[in-house]
Amino acid sequence: MIKSNQNTAVPPLKLVSASFQPSNLLYLILFFAFGLSFGIVLTFQLKNVSFNFRFNEFSPSTTTAAGSSPSPSPAARNMGFKDFIHPSKLNHNMTDQELIWRASMVPKVRQYPFDRIPTVAFMFLTRGPVLMAPLWEKFFKGHKGLFTIYVHSSDSSSNWTEPESSVFHGRKIPSKSVQWGKVNMIEAERRLLANALLDFSNQRFVLLSESCIPLFNFSSIYSYLINSTQNFVESYDQMGPVGRGRYNRRMDPTIKLHEWRKGSQWFEMDRDLALEVISDSTYFLVFQNYCNGSCYADEHYLPTFVTKKFGAMNSGRTLTFVDWKFTPHALDRLLRLAPRTMTVGEPRKGKYIIYDAVSGASAGAIAATIMSPLDVIKTRLQVYGLPNVPGNKGSVIVTSFQTIIRNEGLRGLYRGLSPTLAALLPNWAVYFAVYGQLKELLDSHVDSCGHLTIGANMVAASGAGAATAITTNPLWVVKTRLQTQGMRVGVVPYTSISSALARIVHEEGFKGLYSGLLPSLAGISHVAIQFPAYEQIKFYLAERDHTTTKGLSPGKLAIASSMSKILASLLTYPHEVIRSRLQEQGHGRSPETHYAGVVDCVKKVLQKEGVAGFYRGCGTNLLRTTPSAVITFTSYEMINRFLQHVLPPHSNTPSKPDNGQMKPNRDAKPNDVNDLRTSKMI
Repeated sequence: MIKSNQNTAVPPLKLVSASFQPSNLLYLILFFAFGLSFGIVLTFQLKNVSFNFRFNEFSPSTTTAAGSSPSPSPAARNMGFKDFIHPSKLNHNMTDQELIWRASMVPKVRQYPFDRIPTVAFMFLTRGPVLMAPLWEKFFKGHKGLFTIYVHSSDSSSNWTEPESSVFHGRKIPSKSVQWGKVNMIEAERRLLANALLDFSNQRFVLLSESCIPLFNFSSIYSYLINSTQNFVESYDQMGPVGRGRYNRRMDPTIKLHEWRKGSQWFEMDRDLALEVISDSTYFLVFQNYCNGSCYADEHYLPTFVTKKFGAMNSGRTLTFVDWKFTPHALDRLLRLAPRTMTVGEPRKGKYIIYDAVSGASAGAIAATIMSPLDVIKTRLQVYGLPNVPGNKGSVIVTSFQTIIRNEGLRGLYRGLSPTLAALLPNWAVYFAVYGQLKELLDSHVDSCGHLTIGANMVAASGAGAATAITTNPLWVVKTRLQTQGMRVGVVPYTSISSALARIVHEEGFKGLYSGLLPSLAGISHVAIQFPAYEQIKFYLAERDHTTTKGLSPGKLAIASSMSKILASLLTYPHEVIRSRLQEQGHGRSPETHYAGVVDCVKKVLQKEGVAGFYRGCGTNLLRTTPSAVITFTSYEMINRFLQHVLPPHSNTPSKPDNGQMKPNRDAKPNDVNDLRTSKMI
């Protein structure tokens, strides 16, 4: 028989009394009402509470180098939430450390307790005023509230101002001097980022130079950047002297050789990466200590830092197309184009043409005066051949000097200088003015590197040469006749340039003034070789020295001009011999040395003298023309720089553009790469 036992287990702990009293309900309601009221009041009060914390406890460890613990200013210690929502004006007096501390303390939140429209921060790193400001004004027009602007001028003493109606008014941040390629350029970039980060609404950050121009309208660029999930910091591993060759082994182990990267200075990044950049001290300190000499910090810091630490966040490319056309940095070209970029079809400013003409004429006069004795000897050797000099042919120049001084005196060495100057002044004035103008007209013909193509450069040089030859040929005919008349017996000499012109027209007709024009036009091949070679050598030297072509020293300009002149002379000298003989033949020449034309001249020279006849006087010519080219080109560049420095052809406050101004293409779409275009001066 089974007994059934009564359950004697202990009941579980009671959470609620079985005997519930009505008074307990009243207490619960009172406590609930008190808690709700307290929570509401506390919520509203917290909006104005100050972040009054100890700096050493909350400062990010990566903000400053180890051992330095700067204290924030009194204003920084009492920053409230409203201070972050409405950042202070840009003309603050915070130090860089205080600025970076404050920027790094901006709360990282995705949702804000207020209406917020994301904006793009356009950060201009310039040497002074924003030269393209009128174009950017049109670009930003009608999009207020979608962008912010920050300008860092490396010229800290610059007091340029913009009118209150300008989007650039009051947007210059406290700036310091910057040397492009140095670490202080990174500091300037971080300074721009820190100022821009103080504004909650800025979500994308774009670094630009004063020579940047937008290739698409604002809506296209804004939409692409805001909707992108990537950062655009160009980064690639380049072998050779301008890539891994700039690595300093003392950077190891923080940065190893295989981690070294290079890229464009101009970037587009989001807020998260911008915060990481300003907070970095480890890699920035390495660059401060070891990136010097041929190591250009602005080209290597961000590509290396971002790739090593945040490679997954970066696309490895930039949306800024960098036009390296006239050196690594195309500022030369864009500075010259700045006034005309504002208006479609606007001609190149008159001052540029005047400066080119004055510089060319002055340089030609200087070179002609210095080199006149050798020019006289060269011309006589071309026309009359070598004198009968026993011994070494190297004594020809000395013997020629002695003969001229003995027979004609010292004045003979400068015979024809007046017509030479009369010919060279308009010659180089016309040439450089036309050459510069044609280059501007052909500036759309660029190669894959952004340089004006060699073909376009040859067209510009040839066009300028043709215009110059047609304009000045009569003066060159007179110059040749005057230089050689001392060697003609029984011929009444010319007494002046005007008498020479009158007699040639009277005795030979106007056709005589254009004797040798055809070989002169054929001689355009000389400048078609010389000038493109000169430009290319300048590009190379400027890139090697990390400067602009306008920053090349006179010594570098001398190298470029001498090398280009020697190359062109060796290839084109024969035509000069033919031209000189045709120009001089109008005075009592025997039938054997009278030429019916270019073809007849070539045949007779080959028959009597062989190929060597076409290089008669070439050594003397090189000895004369190479220094002459060095003097001419170097003088031209330096005089032109001086004129543009003393009398700048462009105004810092351009007048309001007319209705012909460039209008953004609202149908354009970005193509992932070429959203912006820049050329840098650094």
